[in-house]
Formats: sequence, C-alpha cells, structure tokens
Amino acid sequence: KKSSEEEVGIKTKIKQSLPASELQLLNTQIQSELSLSWMMQGKNIAAVLPEHLPLIQLLIEKLRVRYAGVEVGQLLHQELIPEPALALASAVHPKGEIVSLNQKDAINFLRKDPLMLADLSKGWHRVGYESLGLGWIKSLGNRINNYHPAEWRIRMSANR
Repeated sequence: KKSSEEEVGIKTKIKQSLPASELQLLNTQIQSELSLSWMMQGKNIAAVLPEHLPLIQLLIEKLRVRYAGVEVGQLLHQELIPEPALALASAVHPKGEIVSLNQKDAINFLRKDPLMLADLSKGWHRVGYESLGLGWIKSLGNRINNYHPAEWRIRMSANR
C-alpha cells in the first residue's frame, strides 16, 4: 500500500517549529484519546491527526485555508491562551473540569453579559451547559472576563 505522501504526489513539510518546552506545556494541558500532531496556523497552534498532515499541507499550498484541525490557542509567556474552538471540541479538550452553568448563566455567557460565579480559582476555565463546552472565562479574583467571541454572541432579548 502506498503512503499518503505518494498518493498526493508531494513531500510534506509541515512546520512543527514548536520548541520542546512548548510541546511539553501543550501535552500537560491538552488531552485526547487520539494521537495528535501540532502545527502552527499563523499565531495559533492547531491539533491535527498525523495521517491528515499531507493533505492539509497540499491544501495549504494550493488554497487559502482558514482553519485546519482544532485550533488550540496561543502560547504566550508559558501560558496557553485558548481558542473558542478548543472549548467546543469533543475529541481534543483541556485537562480539568468544565465549570457547569445553569441555563440562565449559560445564556448570559452566550450574550457576553457579566457572570457572577462563586468559589472560582484564578485562571482560565472552560464553561459548559449540561457537560457541553460553551467557551472560556478567565477569573481574575475580583471579576470574570468572558472570552466568548463577540461575533458569536446572542443578541436576542430573553423576554421573547
């Protein structure tokens, strides 16, 4: 059987220019039941299946690819700044528990309204409703920043 490189007729050169320290940080913060490879997409790191790398490289060479794999986030000062796609992914997810929201808080989160959550440690937290990831918040101790993308927010009022 021919390898996937031979099938598409190219030699792949995906840049896996992540230093060992960054790879170690990713491996300690991200979990998956699947074997993953990491690749750079602009400033973001994406998780992809190793068998898809040759095809992704071919598509990147020939087309304008906006997303490939699951965007995990950026590593900035030894901290993972997560992307919204990571919170929504089912096969690739950060280690740790989901902060479970009730329906009212979940809708407030999706509207980008302020959240009042008690007993939340400082740092990044994935929030969800009924065990489904919705997005990211960052607790600063005295307040919570909502990192739900503004273009995804719910604009409809709750009184309907």
